[in-house]
Amino acid sequence: MKSPVILIPGLEGSTLEAKLDKPNARHWWCFKKSDYFNLWLSVYPVLSFDCWLDNLKLEYDPVRRKTKNSPITRVPAWGETKTIEWIGEYFGAFYYFIVDALVERGYVRGQNLFGAPYDFCNGPNELKYWFEQLKHLTKYAVGSNNDVGVTFIAYSMGGRMLLHFLQQMPQSWKDSASNSSIINWI
Repeated sequence: MKSPVILIPGLEGSTLEAKLDKPNARHWWCFKKSDYFNLWLSVYPVLSFDCWLDNLKLEYDPVRRKTKNSPITRVPAWGETKTIEWIGEYFGAFYYFIVDALVERGYVRGQNLFGAPYDFCNGPNELKYWFEQLKHLTKYAVGSNNDVGVTFIAYSMGGRMLLHFLQQMPQSWKDSASNSSIINWI
């Protein structure tokens, strides 16, 4: 049985979608309201770089000492590889060639090959939900693959996200993980 693989992209390697519901916009031609659309990366900046930057900016709350996205953002297709295989709609391959090579060797997307995209605009201290999702995805990958340990493949900032995740996990989980081969390293 193959070790299930979870791919964690680097900085700017996840597709981000935004939904606008703003009282004001930077310019009259910038949208104030919209349904979800591809924010990173898309042809949107070509249409208006100022509008795009305004939608990517973070707002800082000095009381809570945290940031939040200006529009409502989401990372679509959690657990799938499709939103980390390509950078945006037209900008080039990210994990595509690795996914393609693994599929050629018998891996199946969603069965033993997964993606863990995240909102790279936020820091690790603001992505608690992502760490919870990664914990559940790891458990699912192991459980649905006859308890064969997961192999994480992380690139650039993804490595730091994985390290932060492992540092936040309780020692009992790490002990259990190492004893039952939940995690493999490459």
